[in-house]
Amino acid sequence: MPHKPTVSEGQAYALFFALVAGDRQQFSSLLEWTRNNLARGNLHQFAPGWHWGRSASGQWELLDSNPASDADLWLAYTLLAAGRLWHDEAYTRLGQSLAARLLRDASAVLPALGRSLLPAPIGFQLGPDRWRLNPSYAPVPLLRGLSALTGQHEWLEMVEPTLRLMVESAPHGISPEWAIWDARSGWHADAQTDGMGSYNAIRTYLWTGLSRNDPAFERLALAFLPWLHWVGQNGHAPEALNAATGVSTEQTPREGPAGFDVAALVLADSLGFTTLKRHLQTRIDASLSRQSPGYYSHALALFGLGWMEGRYRFTPQGALLLPDSACEPRGR
Repeated sequence: MPHKPTVSEGQAYALFFALVAGDRQQFSSLLEWTRNNLARGNLHQFAPGWHWGRSASGQWELLDSNPASDADLWLAYTLLAAGRLWHDEAYTRLGQSLAARLLRDASAVLPALGRSLLPAPIGFQLGPDRWRLNPSYAPVPLLRGLSALTGQHEWLEMVEPTLRLMVESAPHGISPEWAIWDARSGWHADAQTDGMGSYNAIRTYLWTGLSRNDPAFERLALAFLPWLHWVGQNGHAPEALNAATGVSTEQTPREGPAGFDVAALVLADSLGFTTLKRHLQTRIDASLSRQSPGYYSHALALFGLGWMEGRYRFTPQGALLLPDSACEPRGR
């Protein structure tokens, strides 16, 4: 693997895409690199650190060892799904270990809310009754799937608090980057991001679209209809909107990158908005033909376009469904 900065989220996404592609050799290589460079050589004992890159001394190394819970969620789910689909007990055992550690270290029962996924084990409890949470960190199908794959009911306990986080932190249908939960007074805008929704929040709409088979899909989709209506009225997904007001802080809102349009495309498709779907597909095709979208936008596009092409689905219970050919691994 060439020396380029990476984050644990990117490694987890890449492993999911390798699983969907049925590429076991690539999956194994990605997992080995992640283990050796982000987890001190042992994923059974250590969660992957968040950020790897070049240090001030010029060395390529782990720059931030605090794990990112969204990455660990995708990693545990993907390993367990790989173990099931590829009949590989080693992946199943590793996925079970990661899931158990994530529950132990990065989930908590928040007063008046319930069991929730903390963004990381350290740094997100702001006081005795106050936490900083991320609405885009826990796709509901993954929570259901992890409960079924591990037999741990705590994952199902997270579903309702996660739905509340996603819906109630978006009173105008615009998801924020971050939200504050206060057990005494409820939801508050995050002062650090001033209630804005942008590069984190875009995943909230994408995960909602991918959740079309989930029992909570209608609840989520109705909550974010105002964002999708904004896209339809303006012809593109915005780079940023303010969740507290429902509008942009700029007179002419900037267009988001191609991956943002892909998130809107998936949600429009799941809701049957065919005219908007055709318009967005034309924009996306033109944008992707002109230039490479960059890491994050590319990851959003892979999730969304792969789903649009029918390469994967989630069942109502959160199990990963792949076409039969993808379940036959390529390479050993």
